[in-house]
Amino acid sequence: MPLNRRALGVALGLGSGFATLLAGAPANQGLALQVSSETAPAGGWAQIKVYAAAPHLVAGGSIAMDFDAAVFGDIANVAVFSATGDALGYANVSGRHVDAHFSSPSGGIGQLPGQPLFVVSIPLLAGAKAGTSAAVILDPSGGPWTDAQGNSYAVTVTTGAGTVGGLSVASVTPGGGILPAGSVLQIAGTGFDAITTVAIDGAAVAAVRFINSQQMEVTLSGATELTSKHFRLANGNGQMVDYFSAFPSAPSAPPVGFTGPTGIFLLAPLSVFANILTDVSLRFQTDARRSLAMLNQTLSPVTVLRASQLMDRNAVEEAFTIPPGALYFLYTGEGMQITASAAVRMVEVIEVNPAVPDPSSVSVFTPTVTDNAPAPLETSLSQTDVGWSWQTGSPAPAAASIYMGASLGFTVTGSGVSWLSVTPAESTGPATLFLQPDLAQLAPGVYTTTALVTPTVPAGLPAYPVMPTVISISVTVSAAPLISASVSYMDFSALFPIGSAVAQSTLKLGSNGQPAAFTVVARTTSGGQWLSVTPSSGTAPATLTVTANRTGLGSGIYGGDLAIQGPGNTLHVMVNLTIFPLPGPPAPSGLATSPEVLVFYLPAGAAAPASSATDLRAAGGRLRSGFGANGNRHGVA
Repeated sequence: MPLNRRALGVALGLGSGFATLLAGAPANQGLALQVSSETAPAGGWAQIKVYAAAPHLVAGGSIAMDFDAAVFGDIANVAVFSATGDALGYANVSGRHVDAHFSSPSGGIGQLPGQPLFVVSIPLLAGAKAGTSAAVILDPSGGPWTDAQGNSYAVTVTTGAGTVGGLSVASVTPGGGILPAGSVLQIAGTGFDAITTVAIDGAAVAAVRFINSQQMEVTLSGATELTSKHFRLANGNGQMVDYFSAFPSAPSAPPVGFTGPTGIFLLAPLSVFANILTDVSLRFQTDARRSLAMLNQTLSPVTVLRASQLMDRNAVEEAFTIPPGALYFLYTGEGMQITASAAVRMVEVIEVNPAVPDPSSVSVFTPTVTDNAPAPLETSLSQTDVGWSWQTGSPAPAAASIYMGASLGFTVTGSGVSWLSVTPAESTGPATLFLQPDLAQLAPGVYTTTALVTPTVPAGLPAYPVMPTVISISVTVSAAPLISASVSYMDFSALFPIGSAVAQSTLKLGSNGQPAAFTVVARTTSGGQWLSVTPSSGTAPATLTVTANRTGLGSGIYGGDLAIQGPGNTLHVMVNLTIFPLPGPPAPSGLATSPEVLVFYLPAGAAAPASSATDLRAAGGRLRSGFGANGNRHGVA
């Protein structure tokens, strides 16, 4: 996002610096922001913190920052904190630039003294020299800063300073979540020694274990929600560092087969969800995109099932597992039901116009909880009807293949016949099913069976009902060859070249075994003989040329038929010709009936029913006519 003249210059240095500038248009009340002073060792990490100088109830705001490429690496993480845990939003991150947009329905951002409202974790280059000044630009003008009543703030900013030191924290893992007593935290950073101490505001520490200068472990003695907890570390050299814990905001690499937005970091609230339903607000906005962020704040893997709602059932789309602490940010469809084996943090993101990086076109919100009983899950198959036609003594037909795209386990059962095998009988999608017939054992005739493909609900999820998908299978075995056609219906309505009254299309004929002699006759139901076919006889396999000639035809709908006679069967291919514009409705007769339809029910052998009456209304009055079951009018009044 380009910065304007209201942008604030902030010196974050490996020396010192201070500046205060006014940002934003005049507003109802003032909000002073303070950028922290940090010890930022070369090759280590700095967590840049933005505080409210005094407690305020912030319901919305935005921050843009740029970091000097001569000193800093790429931004690793961002977070926004709220006293009530309801802060949410997103950040566009590109290298050393971030512009973040966030909100808190309760106005809890900036409410707690000593808690930053926004933090950025960023590495320092190993070659950064002591005394080097690193310019940082902080711009709070990318969106309005408001309180919970919608009143705006006038924002001022005081910068901080940085110096080269020997102690820094890169991350705390896990970065949040409700952790039980005895949980072990992993702290990564630089400058640790054997006597480094760790204190956590609002949490009791049972033990601290030094592993090496870049890694430590901390064991909690009591349960706590770790998100936004204040850590203070001090080593034997008297160096100290303050760090506020947060989960990763950068999405993890998505599971195989999934995609999601890039360059967007998510700011998720503490609220958790196990069963949600996306709405259909974007169904007619083809350029818009809906995405779902899912953060597993638990200590165990969580399985997620995503299914699309199709009338009275759920068609399985995919299932995947989110590792502990991982954040998945995936594109999702309209009307999707998402169910997790354990409640996780979720945020929906709608980009109305993804091509335009404008905050006004992006919406971030918590999803809609659904407590409806889940509809049955059903696998989505590429086809559900399979058939073969085979002449005895000819080469065996090839296997049919059916693709199952959902990333979910499934079983195949139910064919129960000796002449068909289906493989695999059990697998995990995406997968291809192969159906192989063994027809040599069959006498001439028609054989049918079915196979059932049943999804397997992942372990740990609620007890979903499942609905098997039925594959209908048929085999026709013949002693003489049977003719087949590539299509059963042909439509010439849109096939006429500009300026031409003649249109042509091809029809392929095949045989289920030996070459088969055929004859074909073209007939029409109206408009004369506008339909023709060549050749009118031959041996299949063959390709026929079908011609429609509309010369002399007026507008309307015309029907035709191709009757194809083979050695063992006759085929009919229906043909349609529509010439536009179609004739309009007939002119009104000036008569109206009430009721418009009379229905008589007459069981075989029963006496004729009583007559019924209908009113015929004309401009000059009313005629009343009675009709019997034989259709004859037998009275006028």
